[in-house]
Amino acid sequence: MLRVALLYDELTDNSSPDGRDVIDQINSVAGVLENLGHDWIEIPCDLDLSKLKKTLEEIRPSLVFNLVESLSGQGRLIHLVPSLLDSMGIRYTGSSSESILLSSNKVMSKILLNSEGIPTPAWVGPY
Repeated sequence: MLRVALLYDELTDNSSPDGRDVIDQINSVAGVLENLGHDWIEIPCDLDLSKLKKTLEEIRPSLVFNLVESLSGQGRLIHLVPSLLDSMGIRYTGSSSESILLSSNKVMSKILLNSEGIPTPAWVGPY
């Protein structure tokens, strides 16, 4: 039997409808885990990564099901939770922190693609 932590963006009164959709995702994943006989716990995440680290140390999950898509409404910070999990040696679902960082940063992605000879549309913006 596994102990699975379901991590997701902490919801606020200002959370968008697509952000609130995570509740349906949690219910779906939790239902499957229950059917398989595994324990699970929901953990909302925000920018207080030290609090999250402490919670994970106390819970000691076998696995994290990562549903985090942003932190405090900022999608560009999506790589921070997997980075924390990497540093703690905790297995998690989804892509690696490096893959998430590269794919969620448009400028870095364009630089990487162009360096491999893959053309991308012109871009004007901050670097």
